[in-house]
Amino acid sequence: MRAPTAEQRDAITAIASGAAGGPMAALSGLIGTFLGVQSAPIAFDRQGATWSVKASDFVDMAAVGAKGLNPDAEMRLENTGHPAANTFTLAHASRSHVHALGLAWDDVSGTNNGQYAPFAWKSA
Repeated sequence: MRAPTAEQRDAITAIASGAAGGPMAALSGLIGTFLGVQSAPIAFDRQGATWSVKASDFVDMAAVGAKGLNPDAEMRLENTGHPAANTFTLAHASRSHVHALGLAWDDVSGTNNGQYAPFAWKSA
């Protein structure tokens, strides 16, 4: 892991705030207060249907893909029209910890959604 550069931090801030256009610009009217960003190295891991992401002490999340009738494949939600990805793998969150920007959330119940998908956001 390596720390983000100032250029990377500024780019993520522009994307997350909607200033760069794209999907977040369309959603920006629904957000009362943009709290900003906190920089941290990010580590992603995926082992089959299990994935995790960690960013310092700010974010630590993991999920396991949900199985359907075919035990060899995860269930997917397709044709969603979501701007980040049209297909999502359904999953159960096994841990969700967020301690950033004055917010705190901890859940290890395994009952929350942990869907995941590869994505490529592009400016509209």
